[in-house]
Amino acid sequence: MSRSLNPKSIYKCRVLYTQQIEKIEFHPYQPKPIQTLQCVIDNKILYEHKYENRTEINHLYRQRKEADDVLIIKNKMVTDTSYCTILFFDGTNWFVPRSSLLKGTQRQYLLDQQRIMETDILYQDIWKYSHFKLINSMLPFENTPVLSTLQIQQTVW
Repeated sequence: MSRSLNPKSIYKCRVLYTQQIEKIEFHPYQPKPIQTLQCVIDNKILYEHKYENRTEINHLYRQRKEADDVLIIKNKMVTDTSYCTILFFDGTNWFVPRSSLLKGTQRQYLLDQQRIMETDILYQDIWKYSHFKLINSMLPFENTPVLSTLQIQQTVW
């Protein structure tokens, strides 16, 4: 059965595959409004590709307390949030963590365009930056808000 899509809506395409394509799905896309992040630590997490199984990410997400999302710290290095790449602003330039778990397409596009720079960002250095942005393939740089790093809640080591 075929169902038509509303041409005025935005959709994300999900492709499930093993050795071959198993299923292609289209879902309406509604970005989650994120204003605050809670730092969480996981020194063993691996997430180099988009996997259907997000058990580890979901476990970390549940630790967000009152925040809208989590900022994952691995081996004292900033990585990503549960759905986005994080960018940091120092007053002049935008930086992306070299230690990002998922090196996504929007991240690579901005690096290729030299609009952002890759660097090591230690957990304790987060607040040396004034602002941050969250990006992914559905949230391009131009369409995401600039947020204060004061909206990132620290974690207890």
